[in-house]
Amino acid sequence: ECRSLDDIFVRDMLEYIVKTPAFRHYKYSNKPDLKAHAAITRQTSAEGMVLLQNRDNVLQVIDTYIDKMREFRDAIADYDQDRIRGLINDANRIKKIIR
Repeated sequence: ECRSLDDIFVRDMLEYIVKTPAFRHYKYSNKPDLKAHAAITRQTSAEGMVLLQNRDNVLQVIDTYIDKMREFRDAIADYDQDRIRGLINDANRIKKIIR
């Protein structure tokens, strides 16, 4: 499937927009669910500890991510549509494997 970069970027932006609270008509409440928030805080704290315990692996993953983002940045700066398309295809293949 060959699409223009504009189509890809518009699709990605629309996918992002439909996930936003404003798009989903989120109703503000002055009575937050403190128990739910506390549970989320406990969960994220536990996940943070896992990250720290696996620091070397996490840093390697982050460095790899930064390198990939740099490739995207350079391809976009050079307006190299073939390279961008290749990077997007690579990313989509990896997403399919991970899922």
